[in-house]
Amino acid sequence: MIKILAITFLLLNNILLGYDLFVKEDVDERAIYIIRHAEKEADKDDPALSEMGEDRAFRLKEILQDLDIKAVYSSDTKRTRDTIIPFADEEGLYLKIYDTENHGELVAKLQDEEGNVVVIGHSNTVHHIVNLLIGRTVMEELDESDYENIFIVYIDEEGGTRLERKKYADLE
Repeated sequence: MIKILAITFLLLNNILLGYDLFVKEDVDERAIYIIRHAEKEADKDDPALSEMGEDRAFRLKEILQDLDIKAVYSSDTKRTRDTIIPFADEEGLYLKIYDTENHGELVAKLQDEEGNVVVIGHSNTVHHIVNLLIGRTVMEELDESDYENIFIVYIDEEGGTRLERKKYADLE
């Protein structure tokens, strides 16, 4: 009985040690930060940011400063542009405008980017971008009152993805 236990232990140990050879460590990943625009003025055709929204844009600039961002994307509305312009201007990054009606085109561009990227969107677009990047439905449309979430899609060198949901406070 002891011989059987010893042999079983050795076999399991070899299997586990062999498994360690296949575990990937220090896999290079890049991050795509998908963020809804900051708080806006009352319903208008193309509203500006409210005072709270301007404060949030400043907070976002501070959060993104040390994340080695290489590109910034925004839809073509005043509230999205004004959410990311403080950061983009400070970092000397050109603001790339995307079409909110063509999420597939945006995701293809994001997949071709090198390095970390920020995308500023809307309550009814953020989930489309995240779902397309992940390759399956993992989230629904944001509530109209949701301004606090930052979604981070990590893409590894082999194209594998994972999603993290953070709050502004988590990253400050």
